[in-house]
Amino acid sequence: MTIIHHLLTAADWEQAKAAGSYHPPSLDDEGFIHAAYPHQTLDVANILYPTSTDLVLICIDLAKVTSKFQEDMVEFPPGVQSLHPHFYEALNTDSVVRVVSFPLGIDNQFHMPPDALT
Repeated sequence: MTIIHHLLTAADWEQAKAAGSYHPPSLDDEGFIHAAYPHQTLDVANILYPTSTDLVLICIDLAKVTSKFQEDMVEFPPGVQSLHPHFYEALNTDSVVRVVSFPLGIDNQFHMPPDALT
């Protein structure tokens, strides 16, 4: 099973569950939904969401995704080029196999919750 991560607010996740699909503004603005492989998640959280206190991490089973998926070469973090996963259509919420609270640590850094890796 290939797991892909995506960070969003708990409120946005509740809205997506109610709708049955997740369609964030980036899908309209940039043409895709940003995502990360587990080893990329902490860079995404600590660089893009440094003060967020209401994040959840959704763990997506790639085999259950019905939208178009593609890996794109991205320079992120700055100075590092690597393949990052992107979804090019709304994400079906039944592809999410786990939702994990993703709190900011007392050191003002994010740390990978143990249940996000199992």
